[in-house]
Amino acid sequence: MAIWIRSQDKTNLIECKTIDVLNRFNEFHVVANYIDFGEAENYNDLGQYSSKRKQTKVLDMIQKHVETYSNKVYQMPQDNEVEV
Repeated sequence: MAIWIRSQDKTNLIECKTIDVLNRFNEFHVVANYIDFGEAENYNDLGQYSSKRKQTKVLDMIQKHVETYSNKVYQMPQDNEVEV
């Protein structure tokens, strides 16, 4: 089952192949791996968080969303909406 995720800034709606984390310069990102129209793999930043704990919490939230099959689209939360 594919999951569609709308980016934190609401500018992208992506059918995700995988969801990964990227930690760089004390910035904690959740990124999507997806296939574009030319069948090439790409990555897109879905959201940025102020801590690794928040980043992990968001991954937990996505996992719960997938497990419950509530629907096929997940909206990335803003940093201030994630409580750890």
